[in-house]
This record gives sequence, C-alpha cells and structure tokens, in this order.
Amino acid sequence: MADLSIFDFLTHPHTPFVRHLTDHVNGGNTTSRSQEWDYTDIRRIESWDQFCLETLRIRFGPLLDLRISRAFLLEVVADNYLDIHSELQLEILLHMTRFTRVNIALKSLNVLLNQSLHLFDAFEEVSERQAISPGLQYGAVKPDLTFHLYNDQTQLCPIAVGDVKLYAKWSFNRWKSLSLEDRMDFRQVLAQINYYMRKRRCRYAIAITEVECIAIYRVPSRKGWLKLSDPFPVEWTENIGRDGGEVMTANVALFGLSLWAQCAADGEEGNEEEEYAELDSYFPQQPSSSPMPSSPPDFPHPASEYLPSSQ
Repeated sequence: MADLSIFDFLTHPHTPFVRHLTDHVNGGNTTSRSQEWDYTDIRRIESWDQFCLETLRIRFGPLLDLRISRAFLLEVVADNYLDIHSELQLEILLHMTRFTRVNIALKSLNVLLNQSLHLFDAFEEVSERQAISPGLQYGAVKPDLTFHLYNDQTQLCPIAVGDVKLYAKWSFNRWKSLSLEDRMDFRQVLAQINYYMRKRRCRYAIAITEVECIAIYRVPSRKGWLKLSDPFPVEWTENIGRDGGEVMTANVALFGLSLWAQCAADGEEGNEEEEYAELDSYFPQQPSSSPMPSSPPDFPHPASEYLPSSQ
C-alpha cells in the first residue's frame, strides 16, 4: 500500500460524512447566562488573508510533503453516527473523522521530525506533538475542542481553541449580511469563541460546521478585534480543485493552524494594556443598545484556576 504525503493524506476524501441532517433547528446560538460575553464584544472583524494555503506552503511546505501510510485512512463509522440532529452529534462525528485524521497526521509528523535531523533543526518549534481534543468540562462553559501539546493532557495551556456549530445556525456569509439579526448571530458565536480565547490566554481558534471551517486570530492589545480566514470546505470529494490545483480543506486548515499557533505560542500572549477596538462598518447597531461591549473579566492564568488548592 503506497504512502501519501501528509497533504494528500489530509485532503483524501472521507467516507460519506453526513447521511441526514435535521431540517429543524431549535433555538438560536448560545448566550451567556452570566452575561460575561455577548455579540457587542466583537467590535471589529477583518479578513485574515495571511492564513491560506499559499502561506502554509511557504511556512510548512517540507512538513506537508512528508510521507505517511495510506493504511491510516481506514475509517469505520457506524451509520447511526451519520444522522445529525444536534451540535453535540456533529461534534462527536467530527472527532471520529476529521479531528482523528488530523491527530494522526500530527502524531506522524512528530515521529518523522525525530527521524530527520535537518527537518528537526528547521522546525524545532513544532517538534512537540500537538493534539486536538474535546474541551474538558471546566464549569458551565467550555470550548468544543482544544489544540494543545500532547503532554498537556489537562489542557491548562492550549495553543488554540474551537467551537462546533450547525450551518443552519451560523455561517460565514452572515458577517456582512443585510439582516441585523444575521450579523448579531454571527458575532454572538464569535463572542463565545473570543471568551474561550481570553480565558485560555491564546490567540488562535477554529469555528467549524458540517459545511465550512474558519480560522480565527485575536489581535493583541485590542479588545474585540478578530481576524477571520476565508471559509474552507469540510466536505470534499476530490483530491484536487476544479482548476487542477491543491485545495485548502478543513483538515489542512486544522493541521496548519496547529503548527501556526505552536510557532507563535512563545511570547504572543502578554499582559499588555488593551484598548477597545474601533467599530467596523458591519457592527450591528441597535437603536436602543449601547455600542460598548460587555466587560469581560481579567482572567488569571488558567493553571491557577484549575490546579488543586494547597489548603
């Protein structure tokens, strides 16, 4: 059985992803009962054009070209997991398929780096194995997934976080929608993810549905300023694009963001003063509401919150 490059391994079509998706979605997007975050927290959104396949090729091309066994492509998912009626079911299916494949690639990368000294020297900053795991239950709120180093099993210092949503509730095209409600819903989800990033003291995140995947960067020194990548397809049936070129799929985006975030993990998150970002032109202003965001708490270091008390 011939080997594949890590890139081809990540972009190889999965078995059918979703057999049935519920036509009826109850309720809106998550709200914070404690009012620690809401859509007004996200004051400014810009495009993160830098996070794209071309840049990943420039930064990590030799790693994407490393060879991995095709045998790892085998997936056995029972039919009942393909019927999606809730975000939790979608989250479980993603962890069984997409996230598992990315984790296999990250584990194999670590082995291959240790076998290739010239690559290890060039990419030493990503030589510790990363893993994508379900977010641990810390109180009432948690990210659906965390990107962390494998030896950080308690996920105290993740390098990125993520959230899973149904496409019927949240999609990239709501960012600049003419509908005020759409724009509020769009930022409501981003506010939730922004809360996770601030609480875990990381600057990178992923938002993923059954249709698309979006990478997120939190701008330093500015409260409520996020940069978003283009949406990348979750479901892809070919190894190459329609123009014959390579495709930036959700799997590649997840793999690439893990490498990107680990490279930036040292020194990006500091205790610098933060100022409120200026409102962008798509901020959903309501006549009766204030444009000032809720005031998120100043989070202590995650380790101090979750480590056992000395008393």
